[in-house]
Amino acid sequence: VGPKRVERALGCTRALIGLFAHSGLRDGRDEEFDASGIVCDDATRALFLATEAEAADPRPEAMLAAIAARGGRSAFLKFLGGFGGRLSRDAILAAIATTIAWGPLVRKRISRLTAETLPWYLRLYGVMVGATIPGEHHRSG
Repeated sequence: VGPKRVERALGCTRALIGLFAHSGLRDGRDEEFDASGIVCDDATRALFLATEAEAADPRPEAMLAAIAARGGRSAFLKFLGGFGGRLSRDAILAAIATTIAWGPLVRKRISRLTAETLPWYLRLYGVMVGATIPGEHHRSG
């Protein structure tokens, strides 16, 4: 899992941290947080949305369904959901990573760089877990 494979997820995470940096959000799980004052330009918004090439990718919906099934809460996912378009899997991974990192980041327990690179670590851990499963149990997507 090299840099090119996680480049967009890292960019999405960087953008989310930048957008929320001075928002007053203390808990990344706070879905009641008023994000109406956070302004996202068109280029940044496009970074989060699925492209035409990603139209057949089933993973974004599967990721969102898994989060909902487990009672996951995220101010960042709620914010991105307000865009009204189909999110990319990289945007969802970024929102998950930012939710996990937000508390330690605002309490200065981790650096911004650590928070921004968390999606890469999450993807690496996913690959390592997947590598332990016999090939006949793997499926596309």
